[in-house]
Amino acid sequence: MTRLAIVAGFLIAQECLALIGYAIYKEFTAAAAYLTAAVGLAETIIAASLNFYISMAKAEHVEGGITYEASKAKGFVNEEDTYESVQI
Repeated sequence: MTRLAIVAGFLIAQECLALIGYAIYKEFTAAAAYLTAAVGLAETIIAASLNFYISMAKAEHVEGGITYEASKAKGFVNEEDTYESVQI
């Protein structure tokens, strides 16, 4: 859910910046104030989502967290990274 909110925030910001550029190109600068406020709202959405995502990751990667305990049970070895080396 947080990734969706982050992507949505980036899309809103990009659309607003494109509309600001188009408004300036057409010399209709009255819309710039409203679109600037919309960019600020998009940046707030992105910041809140990233803050939630980072706090969630911190909770999972401490001792007693889901990811830490799963890795500890495997001996901190990732099976995907282990491979047989070729004889030289």
